[in-house]
Amino acid sequence: MPGSMDGARTGALDGRKAAARARVERHAEELIALSERLHADPETAWEEHRAAAAVPELLDRRASR
Repeated sequence: MPGSMDGARTGALDGRKAAARARVERHAEELIALSERLHADPETAWEEHRAAAAVPELLDRRASR
């Protein structure tokens, strides 16, 4: 039945969206701090070196916990 596969895919997608939303909410304080840090230190278009470094730094810190 084609309809049942679509429902399963939709359910799986909804589950992934909910998991992503929960994870973002758990880390909202850190993500907002990063956003504020980037906003306070703007860089010229195509020259976002500090911003490009800040994101993996945050991810590395999260992975090492």
